[in-house]
Amino acid sequence: MRHIVNRRFLTVLTVLLTCGMGLPSAQVPEKPYPPRLVNDLAGMLTQAENDSLEEELVKYDFRTSTQICVVTLNDLGGMDIMSLAYKIGESWGVGNEANNGVVLLIKNKTRDSRGEVAIATGYGTEGILTDAVCRRLIEDDILPHFREGRSYEGIHQACQHIEGLLDGEFEFEEEEPDIWVVFGIMIILAIVAIVFFALLIKYSKNHPDGGGGKGPTIIIGPGSGLFGGGGRSGLGSFGGGGFSGGFGGFGGGHFGGGGAHGSW
Repeated sequence: MRHIVNRRFLTVLTVLLTCGMGLPSAQVPEKPYPPRLVNDLAGMLTQAENDSLEEELVKYDFRTSTQICVVTLNDLGGMDIMSLAYKIGESWGVGNEANNGVVLLIKNKTRDSRGEVAIATGYGTEGILTDAVCRRLIEDDILPHFREGRSYEGIHQACQHIEGLLDGEFEFEEEEPDIWVVFGIMIILAIVAIVFFALLIKYSKNHPDGGGGKGPTIIIGPGSGLFGGGGRSGLGSFGGGGFSGGFGGFGGGHFGGGGAHGSW
């Protein structure tokens, strides 16, 4: 449980630092024009498979406004696949004003490198497509087909299951957290609390007058700066269009760090 939180925090921090420091974004594929939901830049699909999957995802977008964007690459440009998936979602604006976008990013397996896959979720989809659910989708739907060289089957099955989950047609049972991990975290927190209060008591005994008004002051609250607040923000613009035989365009892009990744 803790490692999931840590991974999400580090991924979001990496994306924010990259954007904030103005680092080059050459690793991020250029936003497709005209826009498409299936962007097979690695050539993993036949033209017929590409067109069939595009048509299915466009119809789903028109029916639900949820955008599932598939991207395949031969090279990640030195980036972590989860970070790149988030950056694609942010910079392309995958989703709409509800931020219900999903990015399925696949790095093709080559002679010199392993294949990798990641599912990144927007704020509007991460409540259903939790980290555990995304991991199940990768391990159960995608990787078994990829290991057999059936790329389209793995991608198509994952997209169908994502649609079914978001439509509420079926759901995965969440994995129960390891009770020993939870117990260990509670023990660590208890030890930290005991040490803190012991030091506080020792300080009070050594400074019965409060240290002349110069004692330590600890402020924890919404306005203290220790725990910050604020609304969510992201890249992308509101927009989109009706179904007229083609994809109307992206219109979201707020991704919160949810998802999972795997390799084969």
